[in-house]
Amino acid sequence: MGQNASTDSSNQTSCDKTSSSLRGFEREGDLKDFEAWKVCWEVNLAFYEPLSGKLTCLVCKKVHDYGQGINRSTLWMATRCGSGHGQGNVEVKPGTSLGICAKCDLDFLLNVLKGKYQCRREGCRRMIRVNEAVVFTRLTKNRTHGPSGGGPPAWWDQDHTRATTAETERPIAKAFSAVLEKSKVFECLVCCDDINYKVDSPPASTCQHDQNVCDGCMKTDFEAKVRTNRIKDLRCPDPECKQDVPPKRIRELLAGSDAVRIYDKKLALASLSKHEKFRWCKCGAGQIHLPGEASPEWKCAQTSCQRLNCYICKDVDVTDCEHLHAANERRKHEQDVQRKAAQAALVKKQQEKSKAANKEYISKTTKMCPKKGCGVRIGRDGGCSHMTCKNCKTEFCWVCKVIWKNKVPLHLSTCSLAVSRKTTLAALDKSDYAAGWQDDGKYDSSNEGRLWLLDSHK
Repeated sequence: MGQNASTDSSNQTSCDKTSSSLRGFEREGDLKDFEAWKVCWEVNLAFYEPLSGKLTCLVCKKVHDYGQGINRSTLWMATRCGSGHGQGNVEVKPGTSLGICAKCDLDFLLNVLKGKYQCRREGCRRMIRVNEAVVFTRLTKNRTHGPSGGGPPAWWDQDHTRATTAETERPIAKAFSAVLEKSKVFECLVCCDDINYKVDSPPASTCQHDQNVCDGCMKTDFEAKVRTNRIKDLRCPDPECKQDVPPKRIRELLAGSDAVRIYDKKLALASLSKHEKFRWCKCGAGQIHLPGEASPEWKCAQTSCQRLNCYICKDVDVTDCEHLHAANERRKHEQDVQRKAAQAALVKKQQEKSKAANKEYISKTTKMCPKKGCGVRIGRDGGCSHMTCKNCKTEFCWVCKVIWKNKVPLHLSTCSLAVSRKTTLAALDKSDYAAGWQDDGKYDSSNEGRLWLLDSHK
C-alpha cells in the first residue's frame, strides 16, 4: 500500500506538470504541435518503469532524488543516432541511475522527433532518433500505461477513455507513425527547401551528420564537377564533413544523365592512373605510355585533343620541354630520311617502268641476229629486206631470217618476199644458226608491211 501511495503521488505530480505544459500549448495556439505532443506523451507512458533512488538526467545532467517506488520513462533507451550510437555514455555520479527527469520527460520524445538533441558520442554530429522497431513493438503489446497497478494519469480520463487491450493499443501506434513521418523533414543547406525523407541517408556512410542536402542539389553539383573533370571533388556538400561519396551513391544521383558515362570513364582513368607509366593530359584524359623515358613524347589519344606531351616533364609546357624539342628534331630527321627514301623508291619505280617499256618496245620492233654466237637485236621499220648485221656482218633476209651465204640470196618457202630463191626449213643447213633463231618473242610482224626486195634477191 505504501508503494501504491507513493506511486499515485508521483503520478499526480507528473500530471500537474503535464497539465501546465498543455495549457502552454493552448495559449500559443499551436494545436498541431499540441496534438503531436499528446501522441508523444502517450507513447512515452508506454515506457514507464519503476525506479528507486537517485537519477542523473540524460538531458539536463542534474541529479534528482525520487525516493522509493517512483515510475519514470525508459524511452531514452530506445533512442540512438543514425550511426547507431546509444545515448548511455553520460557520466553518472555514484549511487545514481541514468534516466530522464520529470521536467525534461515532458517534451523529450517530441524534441527527439524535432531533432533537438545531438548525439553525445564525441565527433558525431548526428541527431538522436527513436528506434522505431523498439517503440512499435512496445506499443503493440498488451500492457497498461503508467505505473504498475496505478492506472493512467488523472488528466487522461478527462480527454478520452482508454482501454488496455492490444486492439486499442494499435491506434496509438498508427497515430505515432503519422507523427513520426511528419517529423522526417530536413532543411536543405543549398536550396533551403524543406525535404521529406523516408530513411535518413547522408551522402556517405562515414558522414558524422544527418542528411542535410537534397538529392536534386547534390545531382546538380556532382554533374557540374563530373563535366569539368573534378571527380576528386565529389564529396559530401556539408562544409564540416567533406567525406568522399562512394561510386554507387554517385551513380544513383546521376542516374538518367550522360554524366554517368563520363563519370565511369573518369573513374576508369583514375584506376589506370595507378600504373607507373600512366600520364595525364591537360585535356583531362590520360593513357599509359609503355615506352617510358626511352621515348618520352606521347600524343593524347582523345580525338578532340591530340596534344603532344612529355613523359618525363609531365606538367611542363610543350614549348619549354627540352625532351620534346629533341624528339621534334629527331622526328624531322626521320621524316627527311623517309622522304628521301620515298623519292628514291619513286625514281627506281619510274626507272623500272621505263626500262620495262623500253624492253617492250624493243621486243616489238627488233629481231635477233640469226648468226650463231651473235644474237644482237636489230631494228628495222621499212626499206629493203636485205639485212646486214653491223656486229657480225652476217647478211640475211629480214622477213624469214635465212642467212645469205657468200652473199647468195635465199629464203624460206614461207617468206612473203620469196619468188625463186627459196628452200624449206627442213632442207636448210642450220649449223651456222643460233639456238632459237626464229623466236623473236613479241615482235610485231605488221612492221614488215613497208619492206621491199630487189627482184634479183627474190
